[in-house]
Amino acid sequence: MKKLSYLLMLAIVFILSACSSNTPSAVAEKFTQHINDNEFEDAVEMLYVKPGLDADQVAKDKENIVKMLTELSKKKTDKDIATSIEATNETLNEAGDEATVTVKMTMKDGETDENDVRLKKDENGDWKVMLGK
Repeated sequence: MKKLSYLLMLAIVFILSACSSNTPSAVAEKFTQHINDNEFEDAVEMLYVKPGLDADQVAKDKENIVKMLTELSKKKTDKDIATSIEATNETLNEAGDEATVTVKMTMKDGETDENDVRLKKDENGDWKVMLGK
């Protein structure tokens, strides 16, 4: 009986941790980590795309963003690389479909930096990162 209780509790913890990866804070942290790790293809897949846009154009735009980020990454120094990334504040709008998350990064040179990441739920209910205003 103890073994069954342990397995049940383990399953519940696994399910809860899997569900928590679609919170604004978790998505903002993951997006920032992808950018930090030069995983730009993964990062652009986390961007919010307005429903109804031309799929070919969206693919071209994402490709251009990856190229731009790749070029910028060649200029990175220790002060541009984070050793830790942590969401410190999360604010939702009244409708609960947009959020702003403050992400704190501690850089290799010891300095800290904070940036706001804006997110929006897509048509599937997944949090995605919004670019621009």
